[in-house]
Amino acid sequence: MLKVYVYDARSGTSPIQRLAVHQGLGRESRVLFCGDRLLSSGFTSKRAQEIHVLEVGKWDKPIHTQEYVSATGVLMPFYDPDTKLVFLILCFQWHPMASDLLAVALSDNSIEIWESKTLTRKRRILSHTAAVMALGWSSDGHRLASIGKDLMLNVHQPQLGDECMVAQKKKDVFQSDLFPDALVTWRPVMTAEEWLAGSLKTPQFESLMPQGVSALARPPVVAAPARSLEKPSLPVSEHTRESKVQNSWSSKIVEDRTLEQDDMEGVSEEEWTEAL
Repeated sequence: MLKVYVYDARSGTSPIQRLAVHQGLGRESRVLFCGDRLLSSGFTSKRAQEIHVLEVGKWDKPIHTQEYVSATGVLMPFYDPDTKLVFLILCFQWHPMASDLLAVALSDNSIEIWESKTLTRKRRILSHTAAVMALGWSSDGHRLASIGKDLMLNVHQPQLGDECMVAQKKKDVFQSDLFPDALVTWRPVMTAEEWLAGSLKTPQFESLMPQGVSALARPPVVAAPARSLEKPSLPVSEHTRESKVQNSWSSKIVEDRTLEQDDMEGVSEEEWTEAL
């Protein structure tokens, strides 16, 4: 079974935890911290891709385990601290001519082409019904070939593909639902001396709203009124009016308490005695 060692670099060189995570021996794996979670990507004993998610400090058992398809390549996880999303990539291939274009195969059977400098998605291709196992560009970069677990070899021309969905944005306001507070990576939170001394400062997040742009208005949070289990009391006048209405209707309804079996002939005592 594959083991993961967790170290505290400030306390020593010995691991503070040894975790047995994946049963696929001799296979590569990936480990990634996602906030207060530890994500491990590896293989099962049947060579199927799987991920384990553990809570930092509670190493007894994973809080989530998910198994994918049988494959030779490990799922490569990438974590976005702003949106708290994990992206699982099966394989990727750089463009042979444009050094900033990258084709990636995701775990949802899709292929995406990204521009690395601007971090924008250019194309999204849905052509496989199973996991994409390999990608390859032609020498001139005009065609992209993909092979999937569905036993299909597809050749794409990304230049002729459909544009991916782009969310509509307003220029005069800042939409916080599209741009959440970003992790501060351009300014250190603590010095190396503070970290070695055991400082536990939390990461900082800042809004990306530029100056001179107003924030998009959000609807006010209105607390739901408390529901009372007691029947609301009515004024005396309402009780009086309600009772009058009931009495007026009761006087117009002919009450009949007779039953159909009352007119039927019953069984005599002699017949009951003979039956017993």
